Formats: sequence, C-alpha cells, structure tokens
Amino acid sequence: MAPMNLKNLALNSLRGSSASRSAVRLRSETAEISLRSPYRWHSDDSVALDRLLQAGDLDSYGPTVRAWESDFTTWLGWGHAIATSSGTSALTVALLALGLAPGDLVAVPSLTFCATAQAVRCAGGTPLFVDVDPETLVMTAATLGPALRFARLRAVIAVHLFGNMADVASLRVLCDKRAVLLVEDAAQSLGSTLVLGTADQARRVAAFSFNSGKQLPLGEGGMLVYGDAVSRDNARPKRHCGLKEVRGDWIATSEAGNYLMSALAAALGRSLLHRVNDWNATRCALKHRLDTLVRSTTGFRPQETTRSCTQVPHRWAFVCPSARHACRVLRISSELGVGIRRLYRPVHHHPAFRHAPCAAPLPNTDMLAACLLCLELDLKEPDVQFDAVEQVMRVAKT
Repeated sequence: MAPMNLKNLALNSLRGSSASRSAVRLRSETAEISLRSPYRWHSDDSVALDRLLQAGDLDSYGPTVRAWESDFTTWLGWGHAIATSSGTSALTVALLALGLAPGDLVAVPSLTFCATAQAVRCAGGTPLFVDVDPETLVMTAATLGPALRFARLRAVIAVHLFGNMADVASLRVLCDKRAVLLVEDAAQSLGSTLVLGTADQARRVAAFSFNSGKQLPLGEGGMLVYGDAVSRDNARPKRHCGLKEVRGDWIATSEAGNYLMSALAAALGRSLLHRVNDWNATRCALKHRLDTLVRSTTGFRPQETTRSCTQVPHRWAFVCPSARHACRVLRISSELGVGIRRLYRPVHHHPAFRHAPCAAPLPNTDMLAACLLCLELDLKEPDVQFDAVEQVMRVAKT
C-alpha cells in the first residue's frame, strides 16, 4: 500500500468545511510559521534608533539605558530594574549577587531551556533538578518539596513556562522555611501577572528576556527586576565587572563579567513597549481558540494556567495522550508545514548536565519530554495559523 499523503487527506477532509478557504494555501503560508519573529517593523522604531545614533551617545551607562529601565518597570507596574545583555545574564547577575560558593545548590525545573541551569553554573553553583506539575508544566510546592532536604540548597529558580507563572506565593513559604532565595525566570512571561500580597511583591526577583523570539523582541537583551531598590543597587555591580563608583572613581569590588545592555537595544525597547500590549492581546486570543480546539480532540489537552495567574502565552503548548500520538502529530505537522514541534529536551538529559543531581525522580518531566508539543504564535496571520492547526488536529484524530 502506498504511504498516505497527509496533505491530500487534510484537503479532502476539509472540503465543504469553514476551514477549506485556507487549505489550498496551507503550505505556502504556514511553512515558516515556527521561524517567524514576532517583531513587526514600525517607523517609530527607525526614528528611535536614528535619534540615538544622531545624538552619538551609545554609552551603556547613559541616559537611554536608564530611561529604558524606568519605562519597563513603569509598564510592569512594580520593581527596580537592571538592564542586561540577555535573559541568561539577568539570571546570572541575580545569582552572583547571592554569592554562591562551590557546592551550593540551586533548585531548577528540568523542563526548561538549558540557559536556566547554565546561569547557575556561571554563578558558581550546581543545579538541582526538580519535577513540574503535569498540567501547568511549572514548579509547584509539591514538586519543590524534595529539594528542601538538601543542606546546601541556597536558591530556587521558578520558571514561568510558555507564559504560565508558577505560584510564587506558595513557593516563597517553602523558601522562607529554609531561608533560600526565590528567583523567577520570567523570560517567557512578559505581560503575565500573579495575584500577590504587598509583602510578596516587595521581595520579588525576576529575570526577563528580550530575545528575538520573546514577547518583546529586541534581538537580544534582558532585565533583572527587584521588588526593592536596595537589593537592586547591591546587585548592580555584578552586571559589569564588579564595579562600584567610589568618590568619582570606578573600583572593582568583586568578581563579575560584562552583562551590559547596549543603548541601541534599549532605544528599540522603549519604542516597542508602546505596542507590546496589542501583541499580547493577539497572543491571548489565539491561545484561547487553540485551547478550545485541542480540548475537542479526545485525549489531547492544552497547558493549564496556574490558579493565581493571568497568562499571556509565549508559545502555545499542548500535551498528547502518548508518545505515539505526539509522533503522529509531528509527522502530520511536518507534512503540512505547520511548525508544531517538540521544544525542550529536559535539562537533565543534556550531556553537560548528566551528572547534576536530581532532588527526586522526575516522572512528569520525562512524560512531557515525549508528549509535550508547542507552536510559536503567529501574530501576523493568526487566522491562517489557527486554520492550519485545525487541519493538523482533524487529520490526527482520523
């Protein structure tokens, strides 16, 4: 028997349906969906960069970077910021400020981009991998619990995955019992919010990313935000070679690398910040439609949102009933050019971290490694993307 032509099957199954209007242009319009940057040019961006270049002030300590830090926290609604060269460097600066010693442990979910664990290594610590909740895909008090038995635990990094935020309040209760620092890896959660009390808000430490694929795409860049100004000021020297200004002189008071953000990235960030709310609204609307779609397909389920969180999705994520189902969806998606894919190999599966400790077995992470799929959200043509995913799911359940 000849192999099934999935594209023809999809087209045949959609004839007469509402989605048929886009079926014939499926491959041409969706083949590169997973590779598209969410950035969309606007003349304001060119004006902002041109103004900076004409002024000739590209100093990373200059007024443009300082204004970007202020603009960002105003938009965020809380905190005191340090602009950095990347989200990874923002995490690294936070951990360097803690003063990790060799052998100190930092609890990290294994279901994350490896940069989370690399930041721990760069700051002199050792990642201690923990499991995640199988529905929300983030660390919870229950999955963090086994890590608290380790005497050398110094910090916990809660990763807000695909825009869904971990329950910071419940994690902080556990961290306070062990007197360990709680850091939020907020690289994927720009615009997402948590219901937090005033005390919890004032103690937050969160690292954001402005990589080209993130909600606010500057090409590259990051921001470390503290709930209080004193902690921010204590961490700032770790952004640039441990330097402090003492009576007009710059003195290296500790060891650190160079994690400065460029003024060009800051200028672009100030311009894009005016449009990010519109982009996030498109993300939320598309996720809602896709979640509804996948829930109608037996056995498949979307990522659930933490109860205290209002989620702005970075990517759309869903869980297949089995590894076999995931492979079928991937094959159909590849044939139709839709861009659904597996994203993260669990960090404890990477060669560089195969000898790093796990706080306990990680059954949920291992299951998700086989069954979790995701999709970059297309802000330019969300209707086309929805129709494409609808076709994939229609074929997947036949």
